Amino acid sequence: MFLIGIIGKTLDILRETNKILLNAMKITFIHYHLKTGGVTTVLRQQIDAIGQSCEVLVLTGERPDPDFPARVVHIPGLRYTDGVREAIEPEKVAETICQAILSRWNNGCDLIHVHNPTIAKNVNFLKVLNALKKRGQKLFLQIHDFAEDGRPTAYFKEEYITDCHYGAINSRDYNILLKAGLKKEGLHKIPNTINSLSVISNIEQKQNRILYPVRAIRRKNVGEAILLSLFFKKGETLSITQPPNSPVDIREYERWKTFVKKNRLSVKFDEGLVHDFHALVRSSRFIVTTSITEGFGFSFLEPWTAGKLLWGRKLPDICHDFEQKGIRLDHLYTRLKIPVDMIGSGRLFEAWKKCVKKTCDLFHVSIEEDEG
Repeated sequence: MFLIGIIGKTLDILRETNKILLNAMKITFIHYHLKTGGVTTVLRQQIDAIGQSCEVLVLTGERPDPDFPARVVHIPGLRYTDGVREAIEPEKVAETICQAILSRWNNGCDLIHVHNPTIAKNVNFLKVLNALKKRGQKLFLQIHDFAEDGRPTAYFKEEYITDCHYGAINSRDYNILLKAGLKKEGLHKIPNTINSLSVISNIEQKQNRILYPVRAIRRKNVGEAILLSLFFKKGETLSITQPPNSPVDIREYERWKTFVKKNRLSVKFDEGLVHDFHALVRSSRFIVTTSITEGFGFSFLEPWTAGKLLWGRKLPDICHDFEQKGIRLDHLYTRLKIPVDMIGSGRLFEAWKKCVKKTCDLFHVSIEEDEG
């Protein structure tokens, strides 16, 4: 009787396990690409977190690395668009997405989790998402960056997608979306996970490397990091890890390379292309950040996990959540003051007006010049 009871309980457990497996949530993730970077890191973490309890499919616009930890389907219509690669018609892209999902699951998926949909890296992206919504797909849109946050070239003319759920990665963005009219029931604050960087490497730890672990796009403010390098101790070198991807950022990046070479500065570029990232972190004396805009702010937290001190620029709105939890960042600066006499007040004012007008035009906002 005892053995029969054990068998009966085992069968009950197996039935419950099969029930859970059969009812496992089916999630499709979408992102423009899976290249090394913050969003891809978050996507990998999410897949790792739900991999044992959910079925996953990833759709991306660029061919992924072979070691990506999930089933991936390459859909070119999701990639970045530019003057060379034209956008594919939205309805066709939406149809291709639906076909990929049905090829994975006969009854489709429960949710499509879209990363950074409000950044117009693909000019038809919102149209694609609206086409998916019309086909009955349920959408969860996770915002990492706002085009409105100093990225006018990535600004959509179209309105945000309605009747779906949104996710924000910090309190600032969460409150902005609430004020914009989103309902609490459909808005979720989901901070990113911080992975430890304290990994053993073969590189000798005590080198004269000062690390800026970043993909050197414009908002990462590489010029200020180069400026800081002028005040490093003798023999210390600034190492910047990754080059940018977009043509606009690459042009500026090459200008900084030329500037550094011309002035014989102690700066190395593309270090992440020739060295393991964790090895670079371990071998650095300390880490710097000079970014002027961040979505979450990994750079303010991850260095501590490797026992590295962080120096540089603090972003108060982004760091608020961290400081509320007891992270001390008061040794960082929030601005660099430059005497107006070095530029000239008239010249500065004209440059400021020109910049404001250009930015407003890019955001399709009309303003009147002050006649006074």
